[in-house]
Amino acid sequence: MPTPKKSPRSKSPRSGHWERENNTKSLSPRAPRLNHVGSTIRSPSPSRARSPGRSTPRSSSRGKSPSRGKSPGRNGGGSAKKRKTGGNSGSSVDGVNSNSLKDIKVAGRNVHEDITGTKRGVAKRGWGLKVKHVKYFWLFHLGLSLALYFSVSLQRNLLFLHRIVWPLPTSWYGDLRWTFGEEALNLYDIENVELEHLKGYSVEVSGGGWNHGKHIIFFHGNAATRALSWRKTHIKLLADTGCKVWAFDLSGYGDSGGHPTEEIVTEDAVKIYDHVTSTSGQKKPSVYIYGHSLGAAIGTKLVQQKGGKGGSIKGLILDSPFVNGTFAAVNHVSTVTMRYTIPFAGWLIKNGMVDKFSTDEILADSHTNVLVLQGVGDLEIPVWVAGGGVLEEEVKRLRKEEGKKGKGSLELVLFDEAGHENVHEQVEFGAVVRKFLKRRGKLHMPEVHMPKFLKKKGAAGDESAKFGAHEHA
Repeated sequence: MPTPKKSPRSKSPRSGHWERENNTKSLSPRAPRLNHVGSTIRSPSPSRARSPGRSTPRSSSRGKSPSRGKSPGRNGGGSAKKRKTGGNSGSSVDGVNSNSLKDIKVAGRNVHEDITGTKRGVAKRGWGLKVKHVKYFWLFHLGLSLALYFSVSLQRNLLFLHRIVWPLPTSWYGDLRWTFGEEALNLYDIENVELEHLKGYSVEVSGGGWNHGKHIIFFHGNAATRALSWRKTHIKLLADTGCKVWAFDLSGYGDSGGHPTEEIVTEDAVKIYDHVTSTSGQKKPSVYIYGHSLGAAIGTKLVQQKGGKGGSIKGLILDSPFVNGTFAAVNHVSTVTMRYTIPFAGWLIKNGMVDKFSTDEILADSHTNVLVLQGVGDLEIPVWVAGGGVLEEEVKRLRKEEGKKGKGSLELVLFDEAGHENVHEQVEFGAVVRKFLKRRGKLHMPEVHMPKFLKKKGAAGDESAKFGAHEHA
């Protein structure tokens, strides 16, 4: 048998792998190249010099593959029988097809077929991967909805978000006792406060002492502390109305101890109210409750406890509230995908909620006048989930259909450009609050257009006023 023509090859001094030295078309440098027995040849580094003087014979035919993991010797080997190719197989030099790597599809996935017939998968595409992802997506939401139903601890951590601390604790960043400047009076050492776990509450004053005028007790929403920058701005804007504003951290927030639950934060609210009324120096102080988001629900619970006829609570201001806890949880933006993925997720959330905060039922039985402030651009608690007309209509329905005896008014003011956390930054905010504080009888807000998706036929939908671009004195 004639000896096959030898192809000059050189050996890289470092890698020990063979390189072909001819001008023929080579394989793609990015793809692993295989020799005639199927072992991988790694592409050499461009910086390595070739040694043209050293060469080795190479068989032009396909032979029997040696044991796995072994490379052929310098003299090559194997049968001289040439590989059969069909159709337009391309040019061939030394028995190696220039189109030796062909893209083919097998069972819906792309593979490469090399000259030995070995198929190597390079990418997995098609419906198989999509179905797999959908399955994991569905299982994740199923597990989360079941966890919310059975785990009270998980519910409360997501509702109160008290473990999110910002600004950082006093040992890392600043001191919460000085977050309101020189005008803030912190009551850490007053013996008659009786707020054992409410260490970090402070008083915003408008001068030296305070034995006259109105008081506003401010209830913050979930997450962070009273030292959050926009909350400080919020409190100072309320103080600009001429009222004394009391701001504090609820149990589990900031430097206050304990763990928040509906019952515990309601006790916090009652204790701070009792302290305000007992230390005001007034025989019958005028107290207004201001609550933002979750704080609106807590303020409503305080009105239920202390807001009877002839009491000191003169009004309740709800900033970006929700109708009730279960309704907010089911319709919250974070549960949208869960409800559409798991058909019964809404039922699990609604029936598994422990801290319900039934704001609508409390207000339906209340004699306290209520002002609802809502941003049209609120994405966290959208208008149709919060007090944007829904709360007012629900209170009216409860009073009419379920015999609730409350006589307090409930009025809504919508802000065009406000979201969930910046209602207080609107130009009209101060004027709205002042009018509510000074009002006698019904609060007549300037009437401007209502959004079409909120406007209803009849007087009920048209009574809710909305502030536009102009402030009215």
